[in-house]
Amino acid sequence: RASSLVVLLQMTLELQDGTKLTVSNFTSKSFTLLFLKNGIPNGISESMVKSNPRKKNIWLARMTNAINFINNKHGFNVTGWVRRGMVEDQSAAGAAAGSGAGKSFIASSDLKIHVTKISINKGPDGKEPDYSRYLFDLASVSIVDGGPL
Repeated sequence: RASSLVVLLQMTLELQDGTKLTVSNFTSKSFTLLFLKNGIPNGISESMVKSNPRKKNIWLARMTNAINFINNKHGFNVTGWVRRGMVEDQSAAGAAAGSGAGKSFIASSDLKIHVTKISINKGPDGKEPDYSRYLFDLASVSIVDGGPL
């Protein structure tokens, strides 16, 4: 059975104008696959990863090192959209409660970002940085702890 395992991340993005946005609970199969040697093996589950803390920590460290390495080279290209969220207008809430009128909403001061794709930027030579030394073989978590990485 094909695995639906993905990494759950919190990340901070810096826009071209210097604005920083935090994305919580980001998941992406294509982003997860960027950091794996041989993809996600069939049948691998979250519980298999969680029950092997040594391998889980190695994977996390390698992924963190790869992200830092890529950021220090050419970075990532993040595609998505940004908008201001909507919140209930508290000044209108009291008046609306007695009148039976619907809730009134206004734009929030917080920007929200929805990431649709993350790719690795290429250098002037047209190639992505070689981060292969950081890739993790997820099949190793199904092997008794202490097995090959």
